[in-house]
Parts: sequence; structure tokens; C-alpha cells
Amino acid sequence: MTYDYVFICAMKEEADYIINCFKMDKIDDSTYVSTSYKMLLVICGIGLSNVVKNLSHRDFGGATIINVGYVGSPLYNVGDVVQCSVVKRLFEPQKVKNLNYTYSLPVLVSEMPKTTLLTADDFVEDTEVSIKDCVVDMEGYYIASMFPNMHIVKVVSDNLSMKAFDDNTRSDLLSKAWKNLLDNLKAVIA
Repeated sequence: MTYDYVFICAMKEEADYIINCFKMDKIDDSTYVSTSYKMLLVICGIGLSNVVKNLSHRDFGGATIINVGYVGSPLYNVGDVVQCSVVKRLFEPQKVKNLNYTYSLPVLVSEMPKTTLLTADDFVEDTEVSIKDCVVDMEGYYIASMFPNMHIVKVVSDNLSMKAFDDNTRSDLLSKAWKNLLDNLKAVIA
């Protein structure tokens, strides 16, 4: 089957919102499908090794690929939804060298705030990043290197320090953010 849309998430927690919204059926532990929307969802796992292991063998044909998930940010608030129009690595650690290309990605939702996605190879906590108008994850750069015309839409889950938030408040903000994100995506997909 060919798909019009492919969603890529790092974690099942992120994928559950999409699975429920589009009433997707489980193919296996990391793959879900909605035949009514001609849509596939793949949970790739966190970080470079999982992205390579779970996505490098996949060909999604001409499908619109959308990476959706959580990010931290030094500027945006928990619950903000942003679109990443530029993707690059946060820094170049010793284990993976010479991956410093900057990707410019197409816009999916014109009224959504646009920012830079920085991908780190480890969790970033209490760390100053060189760019303030950014969000940080652990897989977006690597997914973009495989699918350079993809779209990235993220929900800010923390301010790069999980210690600063009450769990109930954070949970409410994230639920509202996912509803907002999915409403925007439905408008584009419909």
C-alpha cells in the first residue's frame, strides 16, 4: 500500500496521540496504519542508533513525512507547538564526526511559529545552547538526513530542565498542546 502521510515519532507516548486521533491500527510494536487516511506511523526510538536501525531500510515513496514529538527549549514554554524550518546538530561529539550539514525544511502549517531544531546525541539538561530561539531533540537531524523534504512539528515538553515543573501542570499543558497540534495537522491533511 502507498501512503499519503507518514508520521515518525521517537516514543510510544508521542505516537499514542496520533494513533488515537486518526484511529490507527497496530501492525507491530512500532508501526501503525490508518487506511481511511492512507497514513502510516513509525516509532523509531530515541537517538541516532535507533533512527538508523528503524528507518534506514524504509522507503515511503512520495508520502509526506512528518516528524512529531517532544523537545526541550531555552525560549519556548512547556505546551508550545512549533514547526522546525531549520535543523542542525547542537554540537559534534567524539563518537560521530562530520555531520554538520544544516537542513532547511519546508513549512507545513503557515500560522505555526517556526524555529531551529538542534539535535543532541545525549539528553541536554541545564545547558546553555548557543541559539536561544531553538528547540532541542535527539533524532530530528538524523531523520532529516534520510528524508530532507520532511516536515518537523514539535511540542515543547521542558525548558531543558525537568526539575522546574509540577507533573500535573505539565501534563495539562502537554495535553492541550497535542490537541492544538493535531487540530492543525487535521486541517492540513483533510
